[in-house]
This record gives sequence, structure tokens and C-alpha cells, in this order.
Amino acid sequence: MIRLEPAPPRVALLLLSLLVCSSLGAADPEEELRALKEQIAQQQQQIEALQTALTRQTEVVAALEERIVAAPRVASTPFAPEARPERPAMPANRIGDDRLSLQAGGFVEATAMVRSRNQNADVGETFGNIPLDGTANANLSSFRMSSRHSRLSLLARARGERVTATGYFEGDFLGSSTTANEVESNDFPLRVRQFWGDIEFANGLSFTAGQTWTLLTTHEKGLKPLNEYLTLALSAQHVVGFNWARQTSFRVTKDFGNGVWAAASVENPETHTGGVVLPDGAMGFSGSPNARSPGATVATSLTPGANGISTDLAPDVVGKVVFEPGWGHYEIKGVGRWFRSRLDGRNQATFGGGLGGAAILPVARKLDLLVEGLAGPGIGRYAAAVGPDVAVRPDGYVKPIRAVQAIAGFDWKPTPNWQIYNYFGAEYYGRTSFGDARLGFGSPTLDLSGCSAESGAPCPGGNRSIWQFMPGLWYSFYRGEQGSVALGLSYIHTRRALWSGLDGIQPRGRENSFMTSIRYYLP
Repeated sequence: MIRLEPAPPRVALLLLSLLVCSSLGAADPEEELRALKEQIAQQQQQIEALQTALTRQTEVVAALEERIVAAPRVASTPFAPEARPERPAMPANRIGDDRLSLQAGGFVEATAMVRSRNQNADVGETFGNIPLDGTANANLSSFRMSSRHSRLSLLARARGERVTATGYFEGDFLGSSTTANEVESNDFPLRVRQFWGDIEFANGLSFTAGQTWTLLTTHEKGLKPLNEYLTLALSAQHVVGFNWARQTSFRVTKDFGNGVWAAASVENPETHTGGVVLPDGAMGFSGSPNARSPGATVATSLTPGANGISTDLAPDVVGKVVFEPGWGHYEIKGVGRWFRSRLDGRNQATFGGGLGGAAILPVARKLDLLVEGLAGPGIGRYAAAVGPDVAVRPDGYVKPIRAVQAIAGFDWKPTPNWQIYNYFGAEYYGRTSFGDARLGFGSPTLDLSGCSAESGAPCPGGNRSIWQFMPGLWYSFYRGEQGSVALGLSYIHTRRALWSGLDGIQPRGRENSFMTSIRYYLP
């Protein structure tokens, strides 16, 4: 308790002065005695005023201390009741206490999709493969309903004096299966989205291992897992230009205080060659014969039409620095990658990667602006349209493909029940051809006449650019102890252009999609 000491009274000093004056034989003792009595009375009034003020201050301090003791503790958790619909909604109640707790959450979703062109897709848009003009699917619209984006999550946390341990699992039903169908059973299996553990020390150092969002994915606040900025899009593929992947990684993070964080991670690699014409006999890629034999335990090659995985030289290495100076969230990030091929009995390797940044700016109350981008050779698979990473020359040399990926948009929450958003994203992939050979990506010598054929003839062309804008909203019409229910609406307009081939033919495609969803978030 805070204590205030009153000023010492001066009565003794006044009496001492009276005695001195009497001993010296003052001219008028009675007059001087009267003056001294008046001074003593004034001093007594001042003392009483100080005592009254001290009493009031003591009462105020005591009341403040009572309010501090009685104030509820705020849990340090990213699962706020107003969390983004894309995020796992965790329950307000939990099993355990502040030292050891277990939380289960997720949501149940029913989504309807109307597309102007048939994509043969569920809730994840095929941005880089929307049907090209003239094809049969470009002349067939589609309507589909799905609950496969429903989600289950489980969070375990143990807190000590100097260490906090966290374990997290999250899954949905967008996995594929040879027996799943939509004729009767719709028996789609549960798949792993995230599955990781994290150890955080009191000095700001933490270690994370398991399947997580890549470190390239923008964070909304700080640099901890579960604080990623995930768009409000209904599409499970998010938005063209948005950098994301979920893969096994080992991450080290340091909180330096004063709004500065840094992290580095090694992550599972994969080389994507979609739209690339490879030399005959090139090995080391997902479509190569060596990717399907001798085993299939790490591939989906048992699924009809599916490929294996690439045989990579080293993990992808990602680094990020985050700044929060008091207004806004800022990131500088980069990725380094190693690529390898085998042709004519010889291995060849090269290096690629990219640099980028991101910012989340609170431009107005409840209105956040997002800007992010990544550019460099060999970063194709880290964006929503999943572009190619490399091409291979006739001599087997691996050539990373230049790429630029960017997104801008806003999230606006005018009331607690409404969330309105709009995103614009774009991706560009550079032509990587080798003289008169058809090999490479986007070669001008390719015959692309089949790309716009009704019959579905082969189309070896590569995407030059994909861009998209996506306005939408979420409305929470119920929120209570039993959970919450939200309605989502979204419009998606996407355009795709290939590199031109023989005779200047440049196939193009466009798509208009409407999606609506009802989600029930577990309490």
C-alpha cells in the first residue's frame, strides 16, 4: 500500500519563540502572545487539512488495489471469439488450468459453389488450371455442394515458470481416396493440415517441429505458430498470389522484445514442373519413372492418375524478420532452394529462391490493409496458383523459372457481426525456353492449337500470368455459449493467360465463381 507522511507540526517552534521573547523582556507581551495564538490556530487548521487529504488518498489507493486483485486474468491465446473464419475456433471453456490445459475446437461447414466453367474442383479453386476458352469444360458450368472443409482441432498446452510447451493437431476432410465418391457414401477421409509441437523459453527463444504453415506465410501479429494471417476467403486455396504451404519443418524463433522477432526454418522440399516440357529420360521429378519405383509410401502413386514426388537434394531454407514499431506489422522474408536433375547418367544441381515482404496496416478503426509479395527464380510452388519451379535444358542443366507473386486487399469489420473483405492477387512466370527446342517452359515453338479444342487435345503450354479479385463477407448471426454460426458469401473472378506458341496462338481462360457457406463453430 502507498503511504503519504504529513508535514511535522511547528507548534513546538512557536512555543520556543514565546519563551525566548519573554526572557528578553518584550515591550508588549500580551500582544505578542495573542499573535502567537493566532499562528498556532492557523497551523492547526493546515495540519487538519493535510490529515484529511491523506485519509482520502489512502482510501483511493486501497480501492485501486482491491480492483487490481479482483480484475479477471486475460488468457494469452490466439483463439479469440472474433477469430477469422479460416482459423480454428477454440472453445471458451477448456479442460485443465493455467498450468496444463486441453482445448478442442473446429467448425462444421456446408458450402455451395456455382462456377461458370467446370473445374472438377471442390472448395479449393484450381486457379492455375481454369478451363481455357473453347474447351468443353469452358462451355459447361457446374454446381456443387460440400462439407469437406469442416475442421477438427486439438490444442494441448503446459506452462511452467520458464518454459511453455504446446502441441497442436488440425485436420479436415479434403484428402483423396481411391474409394471416395459422391454417388452414395461421400466417404472422404480425414487429412492432416497441421501437427506440431513447440517449446518456448522465458528468454524469448522457441523451437517448433512438425507440419506447420511455411514460414513464408505472413503472420498477423508477432511470429508464433497459430498467428498466421489467413485470408477470409471461402476457397480452401485462398487467393492468387498468396504465399502458403503446409509442410514438415523445424523452426527456431527469437523474440528480441520491443516489437522485433526473427526466425529461420528448414522445410520439406518439393520441385514442381507443371506446364514444363522435360527432356525424355529426365529423372528426379514427380512425373519421372524413378518417382514411382521402388516404393510408394511417400507418394500418391497408387491413386489413378497421380504422380510421385521429386527427389530433392536438400531442404528449403526460409528466414523471416518481423517488426511492429507501434503502428502496423512488417515482414522481410526469403527462401533458398536447391534443385537437381539426372539425365544421360549425370546429376546436375542448381540453386534458386526468392525475397519478399509483407505489411498489415491498420489504416482506420477496424480496417486493415494487407500488402505482400515474393519474387525470384524457383518459387512457383509457394503461391496459391502453384506455378512451376524449374525447366531442364537438353543437356540436363536445371534452370529455375523467374516468378513474381503478390496480393493486396483489406479486411473491414464495421460491427462485431460483420466482416467485409476484398483481395486482388497476381502471379507471373517468365518464359524459360531453349532455342528451337520445344523443351522448357512457354517455348514459342510449341503447337498450342489443342489448348482450345473441344475434344480436350494435349495442351503443353505454360501459364504466363494469373490474376484475380475476390470480394466477400462474413455475417455472424449467432454467438453464445453454445458456439457461433456464420454465413459467408464470396465472388471470385479469375483470368489466366498462357505464353504464346506457334503462329502467335495465346490461349486464355476466365472464370466467375460464387460461393456461399454456413459454418457452425464449436463452443
